[in-house]
Amino acid sequence: MHRLLPLAALAAGLFVTPAAAQERAVWSGVFENDLVSSTDRNYTSGAEITRAALAERGGAVHGLAEALMGADGGQVVYGLGIGQSIFTPQDKRATEPLPDQHPYAGWLYLKGDLLVARTSGARDRLGLQVGVIGPASLAEETQNFVHDVVGAPKVEGWDNQIGNEPGFTVSFERQFPPRRLWDGAVSADIVPTAGVAAGTILTQASLGLTARFGLNLPDHLMPQRVKPALAGTPWWPEGGAGGAYLFVGTEGRAVARNAFIEGRAFSGDVVTQDAETWVYDIQAGGVVTVWETQVSLTYVRRSEEFADQARAEQFAAIGLARRF
Repeated sequence: MHRLLPLAALAAGLFVTPAAAQERAVWSGVFENDLVSSTDRNYTSGAEITRAALAERGGAVHGLAEALMGADGGQVVYGLGIGQSIFTPQDKRATEPLPDQHPYAGWLYLKGDLLVARTSGARDRLGLQVGVIGPASLAEETQNFVHDVVGAPKVEGWDNQIGNEPGFTVSFERQFPPRRLWDGAVSADIVPTAGVAAGTILTQASLGLTARFGLNLPDHLMPQRVKPALAGTPWWPEGGAGGAYLFVGTEGRAVARNAFIEGRAFSGDVVTQDAETWVYDIQAGGVVTVWETQVSLTYVRRSEEFADQARAEQFAAIGLARRF
């Protein structure tokens, strides 16, 4: 029994904010939807809620980050959250399988992140998503509930969705130190990023670059987004000056596996597609931070993700974060 005590202490540290932590946690939410393009197909909706907090030096979470990534004397932030992603074909009235369109798929997951803000200005993030794909994700219920609320037609083909299977994705991302282009009342910089992910849900490698222009540019890169994406960190130092900036960025991904297109890892499915190996996102938007509250709006264009996809996707992401 005594051998389990260190594991119990570590688990408690992951889910409870240390009493000695000097900063309040940041609660954030992001909602992504393709209403901006009036398409309602492929990746049609995603939502995520996250709580991020500063880890206490010498505590279990800080020690875990030191062991896994090396904290390098910098700050360690940990985040816990829940999210859901929904995927549908273009023809949502059909009840029969549609082999030339995106499969119906849903993903309901819990997430955990460890972020190390290094003294060099780099930021490393190690993430884990664990959840379920299939009917247990409640994607059908969520989409039809929203359609009822807004008066849209019921989606008829969910009986053909990818089946139930637990899944996971482990990811590591690095935000390299921002390279300042100029300073002043208004400043600008560029921020390179790189990442890898592996698991039964997503396996990929990515490279990205973001340019920012505005007032009081923060060290953290971007507002929160739903993966796969050029994602930011829903946390910033407490008491800092407010600011506002515009950004434009791109990320290219080499995809080895995408369960939302290719189906379950260990079972067959009614409808699957061949995933494209090379996918990219182009995104632009703005962020305003004032009174410990951050509001963001992002427009995204995502290239074709499967062989029979006729055109690129367009969707918007709305984010809200608040320190409590």
